[in-house]
Parts: sequence; structure tokens; C-alpha cells
Amino acid sequence: GVERFEFQAETRQVLDIVAKSLYSEKEVFIREIVSNASDALEKLRHLRLTQTSSEDSSEAELKIDITLDESTNTFTIKDNGIGMEKSELIGNLGTIARSGSQAFLKQLKEKGEGSTSTAQSIIGQFGVGFYSTFMVGDIISVYSRSWKPASAGYRWMSDGSGTYELAEDESAEVGTKIVVQLKSENKQFSVEDTVKGIVSKYSNFISFPIYLNGTQVNKLQPLWMTQGKQITDEEHKEFFQYLSQRSDDPRYSLHFNADAPLMIRSLVYIPKNVAAMFGVPHEGLSLYNRRVLIQDKAREVLPEWLRFVKGVVDCEDIPLNLSREMLQDLTIIKKVRATLTARIVKFLQRQAKKDPESYKEFFSQCGVFVREGLVANDPGESKEEIAKLLRFESSEKQSEASTSLGEYVERMQKGQNHIYFLCTTSRDIAQTSPYFIQLKDKGYEVLLTYDPADDIVLNSLESFAGKKLRSAESFSTTGDAVIDEMDELNEDKQQDDTKDKESSEESDVEESDSSGDKLRLSSKQCKQLCDYIKDTLAKKVDSVKATGKMADFPAIVTSAHISTFRSMKKNFLASQQFSSIPLAELLRPTLEINPSHPVILKLFDAFEHDRPLAKMALEQLYDNALIAAGVMDDPRHMLTRLNLLLSHALQKGSPPITSTTVEPEVVEPEPEAKST
Repeated sequence: GVERFEFQAETRQVLDIVAKSLYSEKEVFIREIVSNASDALEKLRHLRLTQTSSEDSSEAELKIDITLDESTNTFTIKDNGIGMEKSELIGNLGTIARSGSQAFLKQLKEKGEGSTSTAQSIIGQFGVGFYSTFMVGDIISVYSRSWKPASAGYRWMSDGSGTYELAEDESAEVGTKIVVQLKSENKQFSVEDTVKGIVSKYSNFISFPIYLNGTQVNKLQPLWMTQGKQITDEEHKEFFQYLSQRSDDPRYSLHFNADAPLMIRSLVYIPKNVAAMFGVPHEGLSLYNRRVLIQDKAREVLPEWLRFVKGVVDCEDIPLNLSREMLQDLTIIKKVRATLTARIVKFLQRQAKKDPESYKEFFSQCGVFVREGLVANDPGESKEEIAKLLRFESSEKQSEASTSLGEYVERMQKGQNHIYFLCTTSRDIAQTSPYFIQLKDKGYEVLLTYDPADDIVLNSLESFAGKKLRSAESFSTTGDAVIDEMDELNEDKQQDDTKDKESSEESDVEESDSSGDKLRLSSKQCKQLCDYIKDTLAKKVDSVKATGKMADFPAIVTSAHISTFRSMKKNFLASQQFSSIPLAELLRPTLEINPSHPVILKLFDAFEHDRPLAKMALEQLYDNALIAAGVMDDPRHMLTRLNLLLSHALQKGSPPITSTTVEPEVVEPEPEAKST
């Protein structure tokens, strides 16, 4: 006869929560009951291997059948798995807090039967996932017969209101069949195309065949569970296209397994063509737990900067809450994230060495993401490991040839403590930079960066392999051993010059140096001019000094913070808070002048004889140095001054700017033609 049972009070409360609000999408009930059916089949497969006495002696194919009937508005799912006895129906379906799978695992553990992998493959929480059917159904009927010999068949039925019925039913076959009488508003779950899409989304990689109205719907193999060497290029292509919904080939594929500290199986792809930075949404990876989809777009398992990566990760250690939709333990997700990130970064490092040309193409598309990873990296991520992925042009390489920070360090001079870089727009412009030229003259390699973000990135990185990263503009402030030695030589030479000239007249603007090969200001004249420049520029400079490092340039500005301020200029100074403050006043660089350059010699002459002209020329000289350093706020203010200087230079009969002018060329008059 029919027996009636009441759910316990707390069970009724939980049932109400599950049926009405636990799941965000009603379609997940299909995922839940398919997973339960897979668990039941997994249990029977294990028992077939370990025991011989069972009702199921036919060795029939283990499978899941889904049957839909739009006319009766029903959804039916059937498995030929382990089935349930009367007590199991009451225990597993009558009490939400219990789990049939958990009890089965406990029994395996107590008896010591089966391998760990067999036990871990049983993931369902039958007594919970089953109740998701009440979200969509008015009446749920369960027909089940245990695998044990001579077991009776039973029918369990409930409308979810607080009671359920249980009766023997001889029509029940070994396994379990669930019939969901759908609510009128959920008729879509009796439509084949709708259900096929849901099964493909969540359960495509279940290890047992799933038949929908007689046709198998899960034909794709879970490649991440396959040995990497057994996967063909064509299989990779097909799987990548399935995951990414793209038609092209992947550039890279990474397949790896990890057993410690977590059990992870992962297969990730990097597309051959990646859209621009803001055209790539952060979708994360498809997150599975033993082939069952948990989250289609699990953003938490990869950092934002790796959003160009597609693929799956299957982690058996992820604990799930009742709905399988929310992850209970964020600590484990952080471990998964850290493991995946480290593996992907190491993989890209290997690819860069294995095939530099292919990696160059990758970096041209994805370099923006790598830079983002360095600036906004997660706690625990190694900046230095990510920095190994960066590529730059170099003064030691041909145009368009790239090099890494590691390769730069290997080529560094003995005693060099800094990695020098110059942010510019092109190689041609870099080669005319005074900062580039002075470093090249000293034998230092310079990395050339053309991406505006590199200023921020390299300042954020600060150091690499124990070597500090410095912009070329900070050359005079870096303190490399070789540079210090050159400074000392210059200071000694200036002291010698002072001693030799103390008793001489210094009214002439230009003097010969000790070699007699070059004209330069004396030490006293340098001090006079530097003091004048400092007083005139005032807050615009921190100090002024004469140096012989600059070769063919009259003056440069130097500061350890130029690249930082240049980044500020690009990103923050547009705000009202800073827009009224000249960048030079915030930076306050050192102005270095070249005492042997013709412009400086003429400036000193103007300082002595024409102070208004000297002031105008000095301001232009200073602005030129700011432009060369890339820290000029707005060059348009120079136009009036430049026009005045041009007018002065072109004005006929204007007084000489310096006391030593070039004598005009004497042109001999042509002899008059003799008259005939």
C-alpha cells in the first residue's frame, strides 16, 4: 500500500529555500539531476569491478536517458545505475541534510574498498540537488530499484508541500527514473532544443553517454582529462573553437596536471589573434569539478590581466555549497588562481625562448596585458616572473629586434648597478636624445620603450635581478661605479683649471682647455653662469652644474624622478588639482650645462653684455631641455619667445651676440672687362 511521510520541520524550511531562492537560474536543475544520475552510474561501475552479486548481470551500457513530452509537459530522466532501496529513498530523498553520495564514500572508506580516484569521482549531493526539481515542477515522481538481488521496486512522489508518498512499484527498473510534472510557466524544459542546449552547457563532459529523446548529445571528450601527448593538433583546434566560439586556431596550448597542493587538471589556450585591451572582457575559465561544470565564466580563477586566456580548469578539491553555484572556500580558489597564473607565466617564458618570432607576435598583441599585470598584480604574484615576459628594443640590437630584461642583465658592464631605459616614440628620435647619446658614449646599453605605459610599468617594477631600473634621464643620479669615476675625473680637472687660471685675466669668454683642442668656460665663469641661471630660473630647478658628459648638447635636465613625473603628467596632471602647477616646479630637476658648447659660450657672453637677451635665451634653453626629457607641459607658450629670438638672429645690422664672431667671408670683386 501507499505510505505517507512528513518531512521534518527543518527539512520543509530547507526545501522551501531550495525550491524558491537557492538557485539563480532554474535551468540548473538539469545539471543537478544529471550529475546525480552520473554519480549513481559511477557507483555501479565501481561495484561491478569489486562485487559479482547484483540484480544487474547484463553488463548493459551505463547511460543516462532524458525524455521530453511537450503534450504532457513532462521532463523525465532515467539512469541504470545503483538504484535505491526503500530505506535509501527515505534517507536520501526524505532528509535534505543527508547525502547518498557522502554515505557511499563513507562506506567505501570504512571498508577500504576501491581506489581514491574512484571514490573522489562520486561528487553528487543527491538529497540536495534533487530538490532543485521543485523549482520547475508541481509533482516529482521517483521510480527506483536497487542493484541488489531480489530488490523490490518503489515509487516516491511529492508535491513539495511537506509530505511525500512511498509505495512498491513493480514497473521500476534497476536504477532511478525521475519524472518532473512541469509547472505551466516552465514549459520550456519540455522543449528538445532548449534542454539540448542546457545539457551541452553543463554536462557535455560527463563520462557516461547522455541520450535526449534517443540521440546522444554529449559527444565531446574532456580533453583536459587526457594525457597531453595523446591530444592531436586538430583536437586542440576543435576544443579551442568550442570553448571560445571562434573560428581561428590557438597560438599556444598549455595542458597540465597538478596533484599538490591541489588536484588540478587544466587545459588553456591563447588565441592567435587577440582584440585590443578594452575589447577583451574578463570571462575567466570554465570551472569544472570532475567533469561537471560549476561556473561557465569563473573570473576568480585568473587575474584580470590574463583575460585573453581561454580554457578549462577541473579541480577536485573545490568544496561546493548546496547549489554548486557559489564556492564556499575562497582560500582554495586563491590557491587555484596562484597555481594557474604561475604555470601560464612559466609557459610563456618557455615559449619566448623556444620560438622568439612567434612570441614577438604574441607580445605585440598581448604586451598591454602583461604591462597591466605588473602594475596591478595580485598579492602573491611575482612581479619579476611577469617582468621576464616584457620585450623591448635595445641600443645593442638591430631595429625591431627585441630583448628581455634578463638578456640585458647578462650583457651589463662590470660594476654597473642599473638597467637604463628611455621612453620615446621611435628609435630615430631616441638616437638624437642627449640622454641616449651620453649613455652610449659611456658604453651603456639602453632599452628603448615606445609604449607610453612603459614609464609607469618600469617605475612600478623598480628593480629586476637585483638591478635597479632607471630612466636615461636619471643618468647623473644613479651612482654606477663607472659614472662616479667619471665625475671624480671631471672634478679634478676643474680644480686643476682653477689653479692654473687664478692669476690670469678672465674677461675673455672663451678659453682653451689643458689640451688646447677645445674652447670652454673656466671654472670661475662656470660658477658665475650657474649662479645666474639658478637665480633666474628660481623654483624651476633644484640646482645647476657644469658637466662635460653631454658631448654635442648645450644643456639637459636630470632627476631620479623624471620618468615618474612624466607618468604623472600623462595620467594625473590633467586633474584640476595639478593643472595650474607647472610640472617643472613639481619635479625641480638639476640643470646640467656643457661649458664647452657654443650655445653656453654665447650665453655667458650675453650674461656679461646683454642680460635681457641672456634671460630670454636661458629660458629657451631650459624649455628645450624639458622637451628633450619629455616633461614639457605645453610648448605653445614658447612661440612668442622663439619669434623674438628668430627676429634677433635674422635682423640685419644687429649687434653681435658674442664677442667672438665669425669673420664674414671676403668676396673679391670680379675684374672689370677690358674695353676693346
